[in-house]
Amino acid sequence: MANEGDAVSHAGPANEESFTRSLVADTALGPLRGLLLTLTVVTGVVDAVSILATALLALVTAWVALATRQPAGWRAFPAQRR
Repeated sequence: MANEGDAVSHAGPANEESFTRSLVADTALGPLRGLLLTLTVVTGVVDAVSILATALLALVTAWVALATRQPAGWRAFPAQRR
């Protein structure tokens, strides 16, 4: 009796090559699949960088605002001086 694992095929260079080839050499769509996948990945990376840059800008702005703030004292409100 053969082991069950004997029938399992493992991904090798031939399978990777056929996957890559299917992205760029489809008979019906041509390179459209590969172009859409590339566009999706690039768009996701740009979106992630944009979100991180916005968060960093907000943190730096808050830090600068807090670091340069003068403590409030009675001189800040001269009309209410006693």
